[in-house]
Amino acid sequence: TLRWHARHMIGKYSPLSTSFYIKNFCNFKCSFCNIWRDEKKFEHSLNESRNLIQYLKKQHCFYFSISGGEPLLAKDTIPLLDYVQKNSIPYTHLVTNGHLLSSDVAKELTKVKLSEISISIDGNKDVHDKLRMKEGAFDAVLKAVDNLKSKAPRINIVLNTILNPL
Repeated sequence: TLRWHARHMIGKYSPLSTSFYIKNFCNFKCSFCNIWRDEKKFEHSLNESRNLIQYLKKQHCFYFSISGGEPLLAKDTIPLLDYVQKNSIPYTHLVTNGHLLSSDVAKELTKVKLSEISISIDGNKDVHDKLRMKEGAFDAVLKAVDNLKSKAPRINIVLNTILNPL
């Protein structure tokens, strides 16, 4: 980050962090989310994504976050995270609903040296499942956290909450 700050101070602006929506479809239909409602679906290809990473590398980007829809539905998410790490963007982040975060996926995320992962818990089991409009969503988050703790203990886990009047 020192290099980024030095460049910024002399007028060569570049992104410190980038949030990348790899796709806009999801395995949930969360009541508060509009992404899954978009009828025009997209998923960035690995080649498109690699071109973005090359640009960000040249700009000395420090932080790269992948989200979506649900990024673990995209076949290229883990190869892309590997590519990000190999191209010297130091901090990588993934936002997921946790439903697809098996112990095997947790191991893969360790191999690609993911820095941090965000998963939401929006209340107790009934509230969370209702807001996520998916039975078992709460239990899936707990299982995902267990998988990360046992198979990927070096990945920082962030638990997010959507505040709701329920």
